[in-house]
Amino acid sequence: MLEPLTVHTAAEVLAWVSSRRDAVQFAGPDVAWPLTPELLVAGTSGHVPHALRDVDGRLVATGSLRRTGERVGRIGRVLVDPAARGRGWGRRMMLALLDRARDLPGIDVVELGVYTFNTAAVALYTDLGFRPTGAERSTVVAGEVWISLELRRPL
Repeated sequence: MLEPLTVHTAAEVLAWVSSRRDAVQFAGPDVAWPLTPELLVAGTSGHVPHALRDVDGRLVATGSLRRTGERVGRIGRVLVDPAARGRGWGRRMMLALLDRARDLPGIDVVELGVYTFNTAAVALYTDLGFRPTGAERSTVVAGEVWISLELRRPL
């Protein structure tokens, strides 16, 4: 079950982000570095951050949701604890965020961005019904050009 991300739980999430490169992959090219729990909880551009715990109560994933248009929601800042990856927590977080999007009045489409090199995330989002919009964005990170795909799916 989703819970609000708090300053306390945001500090746990930041332990998963060890570099500016990690921060950009997680939160996009405009993210402040170093990240602080307060910045993460405050979000940017209307993102409402959430957390997900395992059955033992350990924080395992985070993600955010915001309204970007009259009928459009945007998922972002999805991150799974490196120690919990490969166990379906990214999928659970995405499904929980999609459920939350369905609860927002009038939202019938959800979008997100993902870097092309993040093949596990691209595969997950595709499996969940997200499709490329044709829009791409390039960002230079540590001298490398990263391409971000925009994906979208109906609710």
